[in-house]
Amino acid sequence: MKIENRQSAIGNRKSRIPEFIAHRGASHDAPENTLAAIQLAWRQNADAVEVDVQLSKDRHLVVIHDATTGKTAGVRKKVAAQMLVELQSLDVGRWKHRKWKGEKIPTLAAALATIPEGKRLLVEVKCGLESIPE
Repeated sequence: MKIENRQSAIGNRKSRIPEFIAHRGASHDAPENTLAAIQLAWRQNADAVEVDVQLSKDRHLVVIHDATTGKTAGVRKKVAAQMLVELQSLDVGRWKHRKWKGEKIPTLAAALATIPEGKRLLVEVKCGLESIPE
């Protein structure tokens, strides 16, 4: 398929080439919202990766969609009631496949550190914007 920029008949608005955004990383192939999923998305040439963040008890922004760890860790713990060290002791990869055993809940800082030049990380804040440091 060939995509071209064209001038609109009304004004000078240009059409845009679609971007491919990896939802929760390459979550079809790797456990969602893990560094493995994020890094795999970059290798699969995603233009951007979308992740979800929650706030831990000790005020670390961690990359996880749900308010509890039950879906991905198999142990139901409230993210907001756990310290970072407790959250990172959980295995959030094994539910997807045994080859992902040992994947941990990453911090937002760790996810940000993976961004290649020219790519973007889209952050969905699940815990309220007041949680984001300035």
